[in-house]
Amino acid sequence: MSEFNDEIRVDAEELLELVVAVFERCGMSQADATLLADSLVDADLCGTHSHGVIRVPEYAEKLTTQGVNPTAKPEIVRAGPSFVIVDGRNSMGQIGTALAMQEVIYPAVQSQLPPTKYLPPDQPNPQPNRQMIQRHHKTASEPPSR
Repeated sequence: MSEFNDEIRVDAEELLELVVAVFERCGMSQADATLLADSLVDADLCGTHSHGVIRVPEYAEKLTTQGVNPTAKPEIVRAGPSFVIVDGRNSMGQIGTALAMQEVIYPAVQSQLPPTKYLPPDQPNPQPNRQMIQRHHKTASEPPSR
């Protein structure tokens, strides 16, 4: 039986810096590269490795040769009291999703209704990764910018 362990541990901040650099080399802005890289590193830290940095080569290929626009700026097409429609403009999905989250978190907080009011009673209350949201998105106390 082999005593080799194929698991390699890397400091999360060092990994984040490396992945940000990769996405910047693919043409993304520092802000978008950081958001995308953070989502992948965060997935690994949460144990969801299938959505983690294993995706970096695939994403780099999409950004450089498969038509995803590294400089695309998603935009709000339509928004209402309980929905938002975002045109991702062929950006990476995490970038458009961040805009959508920014647009819906503020009104939800301002309504002062607890999140469980929006969920069927048999579903658990989701806990967003508040640290990631705080690093990359406006706070819930600030209105979204359009």
